[in-house]
Amino acid sequence: FSFVTVFHAVGQFFFISIVSVVIGIVGALITSLIFKNTRLNDYPSLEISLLVIFAFLPYLIAEGWGMSGILAVLFNGICMAHYNHFNLSPLSQITSQQLFRMISFVAETFVFTYLGLNVFFFPHDFQLQLIILAIVAILIARGINVFGLSVILNRYRTHKLSKRTQFIMWFSGLRGAIAFALALNIPSDANKVLTTTTLVVVLFTVLCLGGGTLPMMRLFDLATSTEEVNMSKTAELGQPVGSDEAKENIETPQPRTPSGVASWFERLDAQILIPFFRADRPLTQQVIELHGKGHFHVQYHSIRPAETEAGDDVEDDGDESAVISLPGSLSTVDPQQDTTQSV
Repeated sequence: FSFVTVFHAVGQFFFISIVSVVIGIVGALITSLIFKNTRLNDYPSLEISLLVIFAFLPYLIAEGWGMSGILAVLFNGICMAHYNHFNLSPLSQITSQQLFRMISFVAETFVFTYLGLNVFFFPHDFQLQLIILAIVAILIARGINVFGLSVILNRYRTHKLSKRTQFIMWFSGLRGAIAFALALNIPSDANKVLTTTTLVVVLFTVLCLGGGTLPMMRLFDLATSTEEVNMSKTAELGQPVGSDEAKENIETPQPRTPSGVASWFERLDAQILIPFFRADRPLTQQVIELHGKGHFHVQYHSIRPAETEAGDDVEDDGDESAVISLPGSLSTVDPQQDTTQSV
């Protein structure tokens, strides 16, 4: 152990982090250009399939180069949500959101199932002093992180983070899948001790800190007793998307006008990056508002073909205009005007 070793470790950390972030961002920008300049929105099944592949590709590249796949896929997802999501067809926007929510839910379920199995079915080596030291260390480290960064951010934020909010942010910090996975992959003779310690820390933060977050929020008047708080992620995010919910679930690019107080990156993003990486799609929200909430029907071609035989009646739930599914677009037929309007 020497200064050279510490310098090498810090340099390697920053090198891996920067390269991994670059891999994720570049992958997302290339994906956005591909989806913008092709007609993948004419084929929703292919569009969603390629979206999943391109979202996972930076992880494989980063891991293959010895970088951090987690950082790569994280920044890839951030950039794809900002640019490529608006290049998708309306059907793919809704489907991809629910698909990734389902994958997230299943993956999280498997992780915590594996954590539970580790408690009872794997050998452990408990070191009480190490466990207490680890818990104290993570609480101190998170405190420095939250309170220190909040002081810096409050200098530039319009809405300041209050002391109560900062405390809740510090108190609700959870350690879970990533910490346990890293402990399992540490090449050391003390792997059993590290794995056991990490497992206890994870259980402590999830059960004690996670379970005490809501009572602590009520204690600090951040959540009133009359406010309904649902602790079920399935109830909050897992509802199926129907025609009534389509308006809230379909996102469209919102025009941004850089103000005088906007940062240089916000101006660069609004004036150059967004026009370059986002397609000029029709505003789906305007289509929904045109027909009214509850009468916007996303139709799968395999279930309801776009072309109907002459003389067939089209059911439209009492609306005066029927929605006909066309590849990559939405068209309406108004029987009174006998004209077809395409969006």
